[in-house]
Amino acid sequence: MKNMKTPTLRKLETFIEKGEVDKEIIPLLNLINKNQYYYTTSSCSGRVVVAESRPDDNKKEFMFLGKWHRKVKLNEVLEAVKKHEKNILWFRVDPVILHVCCKDMKSADNLLKTAIKSGLKRSGIYQIKPRVMAELIGVDMLSAPIGENGKLLVNEDYLAYLIEIANGKMEKNHKKIEKFMEL
Repeated sequence: MKNMKTPTLRKLETFIEKGEVDKEIIPLLNLINKNQYYYTTSSCSGRVVVAESRPDDNKKEFMFLGKWHRKVKLNEVLEAVKKHEKNILWFRVDPVILHVCCKDMKSADNLLKTAIKSGLKRSGIYQIKPRVMAELIGVDMLSAPIGENGKLLVNEDYLAYLIEIANGKMEKNHKKIEKFMEL
């Protein structure tokens, strides 16, 4: 585990310096990475997304038009929607997610128990060899098609309603991060 922890954390520091890590999750990453039994390999504090994708959901064709790791305002979302030209337009909320390398199965089990108590209910071990990897995921998500081929299919009132729900889910994501840190 030590052989991989140092270079992985160096990469993380570089990404933080470049502003490529969402600020809301950095305190939790620091807390986990201080522990001798763990280190993080990727993370997201949760995000609100406006994106377009092909009907077959081919990830290569998925294009972000707006992405925020915080609560959003209607005008921000409308600016992102204006960029929509083709395919299906999506409004999404993605939950908090962390990938954590664990020293062994016992440390992974302890991490998972803490994650689940914190509300990260979709957590589990997804790799055992060559290293034990845990994936910690929240449940606060939303995915709604809102347009197609450059045309918005919902009115602003419905979009404002989706944003209200999204902002509530982002608040829940951040509270789960705080609870995880407390535990």
